[in-house]
Amino acid sequence: TSLAVSNFSVDELDCLLRSPGLARAPVLNQLPLGVAYHPGHPRVLTQNRERGLLVQAWAPLGGSLGGAAQRALPTVRAACSEVGARYGKSGAQVALRWVTQSGAAFTTTSRKRSHLEEDLNGVFDFELSDGDMARLSLLT
Repeated sequence: TSLAVSNFSVDELDCLLRSPGLARAPVLNQLPLGVAYHPGHPRVLTQNRERGLLVQAWAPLGGSLGGAAQRALPTVRAACSEVGARYGKSGAQVALRWVTQSGAAFTTTSRKRSHLEEDLNGVFDFELSDGDMARLSLLT
């Protein structure tokens, strides 16, 4: 049996991992992460990895985020679509590929089966260039 945590900062992880009597350490930390919102990326990914945790991005397409991330979505979506056109991919596929190439897993949801299929098919059969990764990382 594996354990996961959600939205744990590095300090919270360290406190948990030092807890006496901890039977099992978590293996996954779900964090808001995507092209539209990636505070401390890639430091956060590295710090989690150093503690033996995989990061799973929730809201990787930005839909359920608020504030500045929500305001940045039109710019982020346009940039992802522009990059995607060069690869024959949708903007969503580019955004999800950015997450996986950054070293995280992702979870996504939709009420439309076609969106889920698009999100999952075609994300793992291409690689973004270093330039495209850097450009998308600088959007927010």
